[in-house]
Amino acid sequence: MPLLRTPAQVVARTVWLRVACSSAYGPRPHRRLQTGLMHYLRGTGITPCVLPTRIGLFGTGRPITPHDWSAVIGWLLGQPEVVLVHREFPRTSRHRVTQGEAARATAQTETAPRPEEAGPVPWIDPRPDIDPQEVIWHIEDVWLRLAVCVPVRVEVVPGYEDQLILRFQGMSTAHFDADLEKAALDPALYRWRVAGRSASFVEAIDVEDDDVLVRLTPMRVVRTWERGPGLVCGMLGVVDRVRGLLSQG
Repeated sequence: MPLLRTPAQVVARTVWLRVACSSAYGPRPHRRLQTGLMHYLRGTGITPCVLPTRIGLFGTGRPITPHDWSAVIGWLLGQPEVVLVHREFPRTSRHRVTQGEAARATAQTETAPRPEEAGPVPWIDPRPDIDPQEVIWHIEDVWLRLAVCVPVRVEVVPGYEDQLILRFQGMSTAHFDADLEKAALDPALYRWRVAGRSASFVEAIDVEDDDVLVRLTPMRVVRTWERGPGLVCGMLGVVDRVRGLLSQG
């Protein structure tokens, strides 16, 4: 039976799932789920970020379709430590799920293929261009507010003096504004787009124990971009202001 083509309006760049795990299978089940999901989604263009009660799915160069997140839900429900999982919609959404939609979602979860089997879906990125300097301002706003909520440590990648890691300590278990947490974990926060060109100030976002690690793009790479030297100064200035806020605390 051929797959139905997914309407463009139901795809998303980022999908959040709410998850509940049993403590009967040991502490920190989210760490085991992170490892399993990374393996399950390898090569699909979807990056998972597993927190104790929520899971973020981030599309890299592709949208996330209902087939994708339904397949992930199906995989999660097959894990012994998972007792509950459902899609988390933005708080601004006024959509109410009808009985018919719930039945279709259940059937889709049961029959959904793996994400890589879903086939290509047309995607038109509606986001406007955003200048690299404006991205730096947004990053600074999020990081400074985050530094008030959780301890932050700035580290240097071993062997690469021009590449930094911001370690937000205990962020995956801390209790603070959910929108701020989502903003900090969303790869779109760190990406600029100008005249068809695009790049990111962040190379990777990882979870290690209860910490969230944001690995910056090496400054030698940023320096090659248009206005690169100024952008390097801007990013290092943000890092210095985060350090300054921590020293004041």
